[in-house]
Amino acid sequence: MGRIRSNHAVSRPALILVLTVLVLGGCARSDRATADATPSTRPPGPTLEARLEMVSPDFPLTGNREVQVTYAVINAGRRAERLQFPTEQRIELVLRGPDGTSLFLWSEDRLFAATPSVVLINPGERLEYAVTVPTRDMVAGREYTAEAGLVGHPGTGASLVLRPR
Repeated sequence: MGRIRSNHAVSRPALILVLTVLVLGGCARSDRATADATPSTRPPGPTLEARLEMVSPDFPLTGNREVQVTYAVINAGRRAERLQFPTEQRIELVLRGPDGTSLFLWSEDRLFAATPSVVLINPGERLEYAVTVPTRDMVAGREYTAEAGLVGHPGTGASLVLRPR
């Protein structure tokens, strides 16, 4: 870099102001240049696919006090997805009866530390959670709906119809 010569005296506060503007201006350009290299912080969108699955949604009620369902979120996009959570709870699952009333809320009898955290899902990766659902309020021959999603992330919900026999 060349030197600038001047016969004018520059005050110290003015020099500090100019240097501050140049440094902050350089930081702003640097942030923009690396924005594409950092994980996405935008709300989950169509790149995240949610699924709620069970080995057999048509299961015998006799002998099954509970059934296991699996909730999965897959990053189908080309960028990493950054998911922020205010507590240790990641998912919520509710079981609804044939009339739509809530029969079971997965988080109801659990405690979660108030520890904020971030989960990063790279392209092609998946988060998977196995949840045990009680069958105590189910009646054979009726349909029940399990709904699950990531806490605080709309658009990541999935549902599954359970048909005990």
